[in-house]
Amino acid sequence: MKNSDAQLIQRTLDGDDAAFAELVEKYQKQVHALVWRKIGDFHFAEEIAQDTFIKAHQQLRTLKKPQRFVSWLYVIASNLCGTWLRNKNVRTQLQEHIDKSVDERATYSEYIVKENNQITVETQRHVVSKLLAKLGESERTVMTLHYFGEMSCSEIGDFLGVSANTVKSRLRRAQQRLKREEPIIREALDNYQISPNLTENIMRETSRTKPATPSGSKPLVPWAVAASTLVVVLLILGFGNSIYLTRFQQPYSLDAQTDMTVELIDALVVANLEPEPDVRTQIERTNAQNQINNSEQQPNDASTAIAEAQTDEIVKDYTKWELPKSAKVRLGKGGINVLQFSPDGNHLAVGSDIGVWLYDVKTGKEVTMFPGMCQSLVFSPDGRFLANGGGKFGTSDRLPRKELQLWQIATGQEVPLTEAFPPASVLRFSEDGKTLISLSKPREIISKLDIKTGRKIDLDIGKRIDFDNPEAYALSSDKLAIGSMGGKIDLLDINTGKELSSFGELAFRGLSVFVLAFSPDGTHLADGNEYKTVRLWNLSSSKEPIILRKHTGWVNVLAFSPDGQMLASGSTDKTVLLWDTTTGELLTTLLGHIKGIAALTFSPDSKTLVSGSTDGTIHFWNTATGNLLPTRIIGHADWTRDVTFLNNNTTLASATFGGIVTLWDLKTSQRTDLPIKKYQDMLIESAAFSPDGTQLVSTIVKGDKVFDVDLRGIVGLSYTQLISLTDVRTGQELATLTARGAPYKFVFSPHGKTVAFNTHGNIRVWNTETGSCLNIPLSDNWQLDQNGYMINPPNVNLIGNLSDLPPLPNISALTFSPDGKEIVSGTVKGKVQLWDAETGVALTSFTKENPKPEMIKALSFTSNGALLAVGSNKRIRIMGNQKMTGIKDINEGAETLVFSPDDTVLVSGLINGAIELWDVESGDKLTALDGHSEPIETLVFSPDGKTLVSTGHDGTILLWDWDEILKDSDQ
Repeated sequence: MKNSDAQLIQRTLDGDDAAFAELVEKYQKQVHALVWRKIGDFHFAEEIAQDTFIKAHQQLRTLKKPQRFVSWLYVIASNLCGTWLRNKNVRTQLQEHIDKSVDERATYSEYIVKENNQITVETQRHVVSKLLAKLGESERTVMTLHYFGEMSCSEIGDFLGVSANTVKSRLRRAQQRLKREEPIIREALDNYQISPNLTENIMRETSRTKPATPSGSKPLVPWAVAASTLVVVLLILGFGNSIYLTRFQQPYSLDAQTDMTVELIDALVVANLEPEPDVRTQIERTNAQNQINNSEQQPNDASTAIAEAQTDEIVKDYTKWELPKSAKVRLGKGGINVLQFSPDGNHLAVGSDIGVWLYDVKTGKEVTMFPGMCQSLVFSPDGRFLANGGGKFGTSDRLPRKELQLWQIATGQEVPLTEAFPPASVLRFSEDGKTLISLSKPREIISKLDIKTGRKIDLDIGKRIDFDNPEAYALSSDKLAIGSMGGKIDLLDINTGKELSSFGELAFRGLSVFVLAFSPDGTHLADGNEYKTVRLWNLSSSKEPIILRKHTGWVNVLAFSPDGQMLASGSTDKTVLLWDTTTGELLTTLLGHIKGIAALTFSPDSKTLVSGSTDGTIHFWNTATGNLLPTRIIGHADWTRDVTFLNNNTTLASATFGGIVTLWDLKTSQRTDLPIKKYQDMLIESAAFSPDGTQLVSTIVKGDKVFDVDLRGIVGLSYTQLISLTDVRTGQELATLTARGAPYKFVFSPHGKTVAFNTHGNIRVWNTETGSCLNIPLSDNWQLDQNGYMINPPNVNLIGNLSDLPPLPNISALTFSPDGKEIVSGTVKGKVQLWDAETGVALTSFTKENPKPEMIKALSFTSNGALLAVGSNKRIRIMGNQKMTGIKDINEGAETLVFSPDDTVLVSGLINGAIELWDVESGDKLTALDGHSEPIETLVFSPDGKTLVSTGHDGTILLWDWDEILKDSDQ
């Protein structure tokens, strides 16, 4: 650049009008594009862009840091957009004034000529406005800039801060979506030109005033100039009277109201953002942010009312944010892994298995979502960046493994990293915000990322993680703490990797440190453990720790207040305790969660504590009084056990591991949690809905512990479990059945009257109407009575050698045949067996036990029962039901299987969260769907066969357009 912004601003303040004209020329396109994106009206954006520069000129002396000029300019533009959208009465009067003045000055002959020429053009533009409304914001942006601004893909990419290839892809996608109408759009957009005298108009107005520090009141918007400019714009576009204006502006109503979440995003960033060449503020937001930045608009007639309602639904409905290809809706936001306040305290970030959700703290409303599995996160001190540590630290190729991500909050764009960062268990920014520090797995490597240069430095501290003995970690500005078995804590220097000290080891070998946390100044360290205590260490002294004993469950979450005066501890006992860090005194006990605590965070001023539970609830607390605050955030939950449609295509029922049964209205995306009976420490270990969706059978942990011999022949503690049958419509419990062991893999018969499940080597068939149970023994050596207890158990010393116990077959999959007369079972050793469902007689063995373990994980029949799909951890087999004819092997594992409604496609859900489609006849893979970040739990088709529903351990439910999937697979 010949002149920097700072130089131009100083020259302007010295009275050089040409300098400000250069600033206008430099940024008018960017400002116009920003305004157009916010208000959704291309033409009035020029008026607001002009007012933006005029106001900037008036307020120029108030700008303390000239290098922030462009960010400051964007704030002014954003505020004027909000004013424009809110002041509908003023704008209506302005429109009437303009129309009247145009009519008075135009001669009758001029009016007639303009009227005749305008009819065709106006009709065309009215159509074009509707066509463009079909596109996403990013596609509409590149279409407009390409035709309106005559900008190349490279120029648009530089302008929007994305690659030229991305622009080409969006432009090509938009052209394909509107292939037949693209020439009409091109011709219409060619008529939309920014007034060539925009700079002249601005300079004419600014010449009348000198930059001055404004008084406390807001400066008046120069409506006279704005009106005159609007007249010019309207004349250029060929608008003759209010009729044509109203007709063309139907998709951009003057009654529109702004979405305030947009303003929250801008305020969050610009207030703290100092632009830098490599990561400057961008204009375009992608995906979810594009959706929430659209303005809500009021339709002017019935035809546009539908389009506007659909647009408004997309704007507000977070269930449509960041959807994978071919997906229609996402229900659920993933479980709660971590919570973090933004530096200004206005926003709360919730890290889940599908991304980081940003909420407005005052309203609890969704602001945006940054996609990507998140198990650790941190904001930069200035609020410019959000780091997501990714997740799944294992090394298996079959498990999803998401790397560390860095997001620029202003743009919603992911910052490209020159080197790959493996998942990070803990993250921390340096105090100056210039360096991101992470501890990565599976090797303990401390990585430091220079935010400005992208340079990465790794320090291998040389300690392999012991996956059998989980460890806890915490980072301060210069130290790393590692907690392990036996209560031991190692303290290391993060600059050298050298061990500084080791302490805390106790005599209890079984004691594990679950969580560690440094105080803000790094002088204190707290650890929580399974011994139900919190130890508070003063690292500057050799004194014994302060022991905090009040929890009745494992302590798994800790958080220091920013002022360092309080420590919050969360436990599996569902309580949050607040401690004085100086005295160890218990300040208050926070009660209200019905499940264990998953995450804690304090607001920057230490006045608010936020707690997240494993049941998906997020509570806000006043730390001074201990009172629960009214802010409420909903939608988070752990993995979904089963899902079904309720006799139609508009209501979905789901059951989560945490014991929450929910009805979803698919027309509105509204959820209703059913008031089902709650049990102590209730967890749904397994669940299944009846074929008509009206009943749910589930295993519920009651919590009574008894000595027992488990499936591996090891003596230990097990839980007595309750099998519950619930009416989905009312939430009432219909029947219960007590069972020993771990009953799971429930499956309803097609008529819905019986339920099959396995327990202790038997298949049990429960008649839910009569309450009777049929036991189908899998081994003569293990016989159970009707209550699931072993008949004539071997006399075994509880601490003796159990190697002489007979082997116990372990069922890993079950399904009924389509007519309900037969049951198919699969075992952990690969055996597939057919049984008579009424008598329990063994009929046919499809496969024998495999010497090399091959666990059967999924079974599914075609609708006519002719084919059976068998999925294991190694492959999928499609075979004939009785005679095993025409077997096809697919070298892919599967967690769950379902045939398409016409039986021509087999859909498999994988452990890595992918969904694959296979041609039943040929065995060829058709396509794959990526949307879940954790193993697939359930696959279900809607009654009309148009929607595929998938659930995963990531806590989300995805609804897929089946026709769209098939169409894409044919290409």
